[in-house]
Amino acid sequence: MNRRELVAGVGSVGVLGGAGAVLLRGGFGSGSGSDSETNDEPSGPLTVDAIDAPGSRDESIRVPPEGADAALVSVFSTNCDPCEEEVANAADARERLRDEYGDAVRFLSVTIHPPGTVPENEVRDWWAEYGGEWPVAYDPEARFRERYGVPGPTSSVAIDGDGESCWIDTGPNRTDTMVEQVESILGTADDTGE
Repeated sequence: MNRRELVAGVGSVGVLGGAGAVLLRGGFGSGSGSDSETNDEPSGPLTVDAIDAPGSRDESIRVPPEGADAALVSVFSTNCDPCEEEVANAADARERLRDEYGDAVRFLSVTIHPPGTVPENEVRDWWAEYGGEWPVAYDPEARFRERYGVPGPTSSVAIDGDGESCWIDTGPNRTDTMVEQVESILGTADDTGE
């Protein structure tokens, strides 16, 4: 019995020492550790490459967009049926928030497809069919997904003006939920005690 306790104690010290080393080196990142931007600067703005599509121009987009107090980013794939509902709900949320807050809230969608794997015209056609009318982008190096810990398509991320994630969820998310999460960033959410 004493030997087992000793072995368990030594094992615990090893686990704790390993955990301390991980914390000192910057946590459990999904990257290899060679990207200093991801590990050394885990917050703040990054850029993604938007495509020419309805509501979107071929340009680099800052996340969060310059001058925005909040942003809602939906992550999608063109072969994901629930993504159709997620984008439609985001379009409804955009209408509601735009009426109330104007340009203080920005919307962006990011496809998980690396450029070249799905032709841009297919992304553009999917985007037009399912109601997207705001910038849509590729994230070729998965920097957005890594930064915010996005599990995959049909996800939404609410980001404050400093680029910090305040909410992330896999959906399809309801329009009301998206609006509430963005309003909580703006400090105007209705506190009903729910």
